Amino acid sequence: MLLMIDEQPRMFEPLRNFRARFGLPETFSVSSFQPKSYEGLGSIERAGADLNDLRRNVLAAVPSRIPVSHLFSAASELSDVFQREMERINPVIGLRDVEIGFAAAGFSDVLHAVAFAVTRASLSRSAVPDFESIYAHWLNGTARIASPVIEYTYGDQVWGIQVVAHAYGRVGLIIAAPETTYYVVDPVLACPAEGFMMALLRDVCAAITHALAP
Repeated sequence: MLLMIDEQPRMFEPLRNFRARFGLPETFSVSSFQPKSYEGLGSIERAGADLNDLRRNVLAAVPSRIPVSHLFSAASELSDVFQREMERINPVIGLRDVEIGFAAAGFSDVLHAVAFAVTRASLSRSAVPDFESIYAHWLNGTARIASPVIEYTYGDQVWGIQVVAHAYGRVGLIIAAPETTYYVVDPVLACPAEGFMMALLRDVCAAITHALAP
């Protein structure tokens, strides 16, 4: 995983590799340093069919023809469709209103970022950045250090541990050892819908691009 931390790109190595390299216990993880409460938490475990319906309905709402001048309004309308669909299937998932709002805001932010990139490329007669780079830029914009420094004793050293999060929750650790700093990915507490959301956004943006009118 590559994330921007303090405006610098940092490659996060897998937690399993880091633990093996330093002989660390299985308990060394994000969940040990910042436990997650599951009380009242929603779940997509039994929502497969409903999520598929949501995907079909959002994609079906993409207009067959979109002038570049209407990209931003199309992005707003599709974001509204996504939020209504989330609210429709929420009895199965059980999200809080604020969580639905957060998901809808992220969906909207990505669509509007794509609309901006396409509009700018059209005006400058340049190539449109690919979806992956636009999405990565958005996700990096949500990355943050989500905990104070937590001391961890390793042999005769004291490490400073901080939890890293992005739009989908806690995803890793920054480990400041005396000689160097390590960046470790651990998505055990991240939102399980991350893969679904990225795939949905990719498909919607591809449909928008296909519908662009000359």
